[in-house]
This record gives sequence, structure tokens and C-alpha cells, in this order.
Amino acid sequence: HAQDVISSGCLKRVKQKDTPLAATLHGSVAHEIRHQLTTIHRKSNSDIARAYFDHLERVGAVSADATIVANNWLKNLLTKEFDTPE
Repeated sequence: HAQDVISSGCLKRVKQKDTPLAATLHGSVAHEIRHQLTTIHRKSNSDIARAYFDHLERVGAVSADATIVANNWLKNLLTKEFDTPE
């Protein structure tokens, strides 16, 4: 049982195929990183980091056999902004 998109993506790669994976997501790693990249970690190559964490957000959200989100805000964010299946 993963608690975030990074753990979910990693566990999918190492678990046995017949072991189910559940993920309960409580927030958006990509949105937290975006905030950091526009405030204290502002660099000329921040767009590369943003693309990387956006990719991790989607991969982690779809890696589990069942993904539970904490609220409708996160559900809408994942389905609309990160193109994850509902």
C-alpha cells in the first residue's frame, strides 16, 4: 500500500506481478514541486524539473491496481491535468 505517487511508481516496478498494489494519494507532488520551482528554487532549467515531476505524478497515479484519492480536488487534478483515467 503506497501513500504517494513516487512510492506507487517504484513499488510497481519491484513487486511480483500477482501482488496487488493500492495507493492512497493525499496530495500532489508535482504541484508542491511547481511551487518550489517558482519561489526558492527558481532556475533557468526549472522547466525540465517540472516536466519530470509531472511525469512522475501521472506514472505514480496509474501504477496501482486501485488508487484512492483524499478529495475531489485531487481526483479532478489527476484526471484533467495529468490525464489519468477516472
